[in-house]
Formats: sequence, C-alpha cells, structure tokens
Amino acid sequence: MLESPTTIQSPPRRSAAAAPAPVKTAVAPGGWAVLFVLTLVYIVSFIDRGAISLVVGPIKQDLGATDLEVSWLLGLSFMLLYSVLGIPAGYLVDLYRRKYLLSGAILMWSGVQMLCGMSNTYWHLFLARIGLGVGEAMLPPAASSMIRDAFPPERRGLAFGIYNIGPLLGSGLALVLGSFLLTFAASGKLAGVPLLGSLKPWQFVLIVPGLLGVPLAP
Repeated sequence: MLESPTTIQSPPRRSAAAAPAPVKTAVAPGGWAVLFVLTLVYIVSFIDRGAISLVVGPIKQDLGATDLEVSWLLGLSFMLLYSVLGIPAGYLVDLYRRKYLLSGAILMWSGVQMLCGMSNTYWHLFLARIGLGVGEAMLPPAASSMIRDAFPPERRGLAFGIYNIGPLLGSGLALVLGSFLLTFAASGKLAGVPLLGSLKPWQFVLIVPGLLGVPLAP
C-alpha cells in the first residue's frame, strides 16, 4: 500500500518584533524657554536667601539680636526645614503637576521674603526665614524633573550647566542689588512714599527681592 507523500509544512511565521521606541534626540518644544525661566527662578531664590547677609548690622541694632541669634538667622532658620523637605517635595513632584507646585512655591517664598522685610521682632524674622526655606525646598526636585523631560540625555549636561549658574549669579547679585537698595533707601528718597516711606532701609532691602519672584511664577 502506497504511503501518501509527507506534506512539508513551512514553519509558522514569527510576528514581527515591535519596533523599539525612537530615542528622543531633540529638545522638547519650549525646552529652552523653560530652562531660561527656571534659571531665573534659581537666581532669584539665591537673591532672596542671601540679601539678609548685607544688612546684618542694622538688624542687630534694630532688633537687639546677638551674634549667636544672627547666626541662626543666616543659617539655622533657613536650613532647618529646607534640608529635609526636599524629600517630600520630590514625592509631590512625582504625583502632581510640577508647574502648579512650582508656581505655588514661588508665590509662597516670595510672599514670605516680603514678610521678612516687614518683621519688627527677631522671632518674627526667624519664623519668616523658616518659611522661606520651606517654599524654596520645592525648586530643586521640580526643576530637575522638568529639565530632564525637556532635554534628551545628550543635551542634559549643557542644560544643567546653564541652570547651575543660578547659585553663583544669585549670590553675587544679592550683594550687588542689596547694596544698591540699601544706599537708595538710606538716601531718604523713599520719604513720603506710601507704605515704603515708613520702612527702614534694611526692611526695604529684604522686601524688594520678594517682589522679583512674583512675575516668574509659571
């Protein structure tokens, strides 16, 4: 009895492998604008925190602060919560819209900076400095996340290099701007100006940097 010829079956076709996702090599639309604004915000944040160093003498005289208490104003008050709140701030950045979180933080620390200038007692100024640290703690995780999303890996070094100019410029401008504001206020040119005329020169030096941050809230 003849056997039927064996049917040779071709091996089943393998489904085509999914094409790998294209690697992003271009800067996201608006990425450079985002970087520019974040760098300005970083600069202003250092102006806010550093302006007080120029008016230590008047603060000691008007508020009766000792050298130890002034050291707390310059360091402990700001770093007390700023150093630890970056962790929960990063957690919030992962969960919610970074734009709104950062906008709220900028408005908060700008307002608190102006409260620093309105302080009439040492502890009022100390608490306001704590609030400044709380607000600015949101900036590092939010800005880092936004820059990483806007720039591909091969451009992030440049982007972060530009962004990290902020502390250097901000620290320098805090002294330059503060010196100009202190000289201007001490000259008596604010006399008779509503609200501002009643401020002491050191208070004016602390209030103006707070105003700079408000327009930068994205």
